[in-house]
Amino acid sequence: MGSAFLCQLAGLDTSETLQNSTAYIQSWLRVLKDNPKWVLRASKQAKDAVEFVLTGKLPEVKARAAATA
Repeated sequence: MGSAFLCQLAGLDTSETLQNSTAYIQSWLRVLKDNPKWVLRASKQAKDAVEFVLTGKLPEVKARAAATA
């Protein structure tokens, strides 16, 4: 999911990358269909990873947890 987000943000989303991303995500959705919470968690983690790649900063909640560890 993160790579699909980054491709779109970077303007690299062609029909081929869209097809590849869609097929990859669909394969995982089939595996995770019995636990939708995992899909939501994976989506959040992908978003957080993209945010880190783009900004070099950890998301707020993780940054606070890391600072106290």
